[in-house]
Amino acid sequence: MNLPDFQLPVPANPPDAGTIIAVQFGQDWIPALLTVLEVMRSENFFVSAPSDIQEQIDELNDRLQNTMIIQPQTYPVSGFHFHCNSQVIAGSAIGYFLLTSNEFNGNWAQTSAVIDNAWRFHMSLAAGTYTVTVRGQKFLGAGKMELSVDGGNSCLIDMYNATTLSDQIMTATLVIDTDGEHVFDAIIHGKNTSSTGYGCTYHMISLLKN
Repeated sequence: MNLPDFQLPVPANPPDAGTIIAVQFGQDWIPALLTVLEVMRSENFFVSAPSDIQEQIDELNDRLQNTMIIQPQTYPVSGFHFHCNSQVIAGSAIGYFLLTSNEFNGNWAQTSAVIDNAWRFHMSLAAGTYTVTVRGQKFLGAGKMELSVDGGNSCLIDMYNATTLSDQIMTATLVIDTDGEHVFDAIIHGKNTSSTGYGCTYHMISLLKN
């Protein structure tokens, strides 16, 4: 039998029978994939494919009589961003401030704390409702950080406290509407009425799907 003109990755040591082998194919490879898998139907494969070819995946399931597990490509449900990697889009550069009482021995912040300071980062995440956790410092001169996704849904985190508190965990809820690569913008959006400034000092933001 003539097989299609492509190669599957072959490990140095062949896997034991029943091992799940992960292989990704684009849409153009589906007919070839059907042919190869029919020949190898006695093996246990896991096939990941983009969701826009679900019709071909359903056909594959039918032809293989459920001898293989087929599911669409999925996206992560959690992610981490370190402030030192942020892209500044308004305001001064991000610098490191030594703080020995901090677990990470310091925090990152824009060197000039003014309203409308803003920065950007990217994450690949699945759609859903997420708990946003900012880990950093709460202090007298802190502002409120508004975090938005893809220019739409947003949440607000108040970083103010009358006395300085290091290694604080501040949380909020954010809804992500679609699967894929997302752009997150953070902006200093006002301040607590008791705050003396618009500072924002932290080292990490995490997102975890609820």
